[in-house]
Amino acid sequence: MDLTELSYILSTISLVFYSIVYVPQFYVIYKSKSSSGISFWMLLLWSQADILSLIGTILLYMPLSIIVIGWYHFFIGALMIVCVLFYADKYTIGDIESQGKRMSNGFIKQCVATVLFLILNTVICLTLQMTIKKSYDEIGSILGWITMVFYSVGRLPQIWLNYKRRSTEGLSLLMYIFTMCGNIIYLAVITMDPLYINMNLPWIINCGITISMDIFVIFQHYYYNKS
Repeated sequence: MDLTELSYILSTISLVFYSIVYVPQFYVIYKSKSSSGISFWMLLLWSQADILSLIGTILLYMPLSIIVIGWYHFFIGALMIVCVLFYADKYTIGDIESQGKRMSNGFIKQCVATVLFLILNTVICLTLQMTIKKSYDEIGSILGWITMVFYSVGRLPQIWLNYKRRSTEGLSLLMYIFTMCGNIIYLAVITMDPLYINMNLPWIINCGITISMDIFVIFQHYYYNKS
């Protein structure tokens, strides 16, 4: 087996992990009928990172198969956001009526803002895909770095939520394990050929940071369960 074949096999395995990342969390939310364990802001930042990644593939004029995968990740991320909002606790039990109304109004505004956010990004991606007919390498490279920041920073709201609650109940550990496995395998793929290391530097740094943060979330899970 040569390097190209090994790279293709590992890339496929990595893609499988990336594609099923949200599946365990969907199951946990559906089973508990609550999304209180997962940070909405983490999902929003991850979704924005997926959108920027999709825009990057369009601007780099990549093959249609890669762009379709980008659309898939965007769609699944948007579906997870909708699922979290649907199962969100809109009222806090025991609150007085006025507090409940304020929470309800805030929740409605959050839903409207989220829908507008997803629609706007969808329109931007569709417009770019219909108009871009060549590769814009420099812009694509800049977007790679920005995407890296969103993916990395996106872990922080969940880490903070776990710390505040002193619990990871309602959060799927498998979601982070799948993400970590996908990143580890992808990191192995993009560092196989030294000639492409500089080109893939944003993703190498991103993988290193996100793997470290995923390990920390897993540590939180076992630490709070032990406590």
